[in-house]
Amino acid sequence: MRKQEEMFAQLLEWGEKNGEIRTIIVTSSRANPNAIKDVFSDYDIELFVKDLEFFLTSDKWMEHFGEVITFAPLIATENDGWLTRLVLYEDGIKIDFQISTNESVRKLTNKPQIPQEYENGYLVLLDKDNLTEDIKPPSYSAFVTKKPTEDEYRAIMNEFWWDTTYVAKSLWRDEIYVAKYMLDNIIRFNYLQKVIEWYIGVHNGWKVNPNKCGRWFKRYLR
Repeated sequence: MRKQEEMFAQLLEWGEKNGEIRTIIVTSSRANPNAIKDVFSDYDIELFVKDLEFFLTSDKWMEHFGEVITFAPLIATENDGWLTRLVLYEDGIKIDFQISTNESVRKLTNKPQIPQEYENGYLVLLDKDNLTEDIKPPSYSAFVTKKPTEDEYRAIMNEFWWDTTYVAKSLWRDEIYVAKYMLDNIIRFNYLQKVIEWYIGVHNGWKVNPNKCGRWFKRYLR
């Protein structure tokens, strides 16, 4: 599997040679020095281009980064003019491309607060028009667990105990599928996960991010 330095160099070389591409920005864990990364970490790449038509008419451009195993269907968001291409390559590299016109970079420089994904870290690989210099630096705190209010804490407690009754009723009725749904979906991920995140927050000064769906719980719990 290609190393990060090799991937960044490949992206930069491609962007420099392709006249349609004006700006390339890396976001998410690959751009966050505090994030836990491994060989399977995705590459979240934002491409800012002159014209989206080049990326709408053909998928051949994706082959520049290797043999494509599979890719998700094109997602076009009409209200904000973004295209999404999620691509998996033969050597295991996964690149999530977000594509917009270069005008979107100009909009970032005028915002008093940068988007959440930028707050969590971003890295400018290419900027042919010098548009990224005024984008505010990231705080790397976008997804840090926030301390709950008393009302938030009490609401979770009440909802947890209320929904445990549905587990008991479903077991008594021999409705195993519903019992598993309530226990493993609603209770585990809506309530228990949140309380574990708070527990980790308390013991780490509310400065850490346990990631989605308890992904990094094992790193912070005994």
